[in-house]
Amino acid sequence: MREMYGKQVFETDEEVLDPGHTALVVIDMQNDFGHPEGHFSRAGVDVSPVPAILPQVAALVESARGAGVLVVWVKQTTLPGGRSDSPAWLAFKSRHREQFDTAYCIEGTWGQELMEPLAPAGDEPVVRKFRSSAFTRTNLDAVLRGNGIETVVVCGCMTEGCVEATARDAGYHDYYVAVAEDAIASNTPAFHDAALLVMRSTFRVRPSTQLFAA
Repeated sequence: MREMYGKQVFETDEEVLDPGHTALVVIDMQNDFGHPEGHFSRAGVDVSPVPAILPQVAALVESARGAGVLVVWVKQTTLPGGRSDSPAWLAFKSRHREQFDTAYCIEGTWGQELMEPLAPAGDEPVVRKFRSSAFTRTNLDAVLRGNGIETVVVCGCMTEGCVEATARDAGYHDYYVAVAEDAIASNTPAFHDAALLVMRSTFRVRPSTQLFAA
């Protein structure tokens, strides 16, 4: 730890990742994104990288729980009838394919649910989000601050989308940020690699075992 302008600044992994002030935020591990029968798979997208990280995400969650780390679950959400989608957001959601059906992760459907075997335990918070960042017009910041959180560890999908957006926004909201590099995935490997390259220049990007060894 060092002092800057009279403030104590964490420097080491042990300081930043102290379980007493760390939360694990699990991003969008939902059926529509990763299940073979989910929305993206039915649209012809190769979703295989997402279920491939399920064991790592599940192990990370159990490690967090065992260490007393707060686990927060984030679900991408679309309201029926496109009620949560602005014209600009619809353009963003369909940017890769003109005919892509943007009605994914509809609230209350199987597609919005978490992929098995992932599930919140006890009173673990579940945050609905309607945009890429889990901080945009959600209660995530209130949940974290209400529990004395100073560090956010991010995992889930998609690496270059909601994972990076949430990690970056966490930094802008004055949290220390770490990314579990073996527990994030994208359906576009080149985007995954590019996002990791950028995030490594900004955040603590570590294997999940190394994060919780700290």
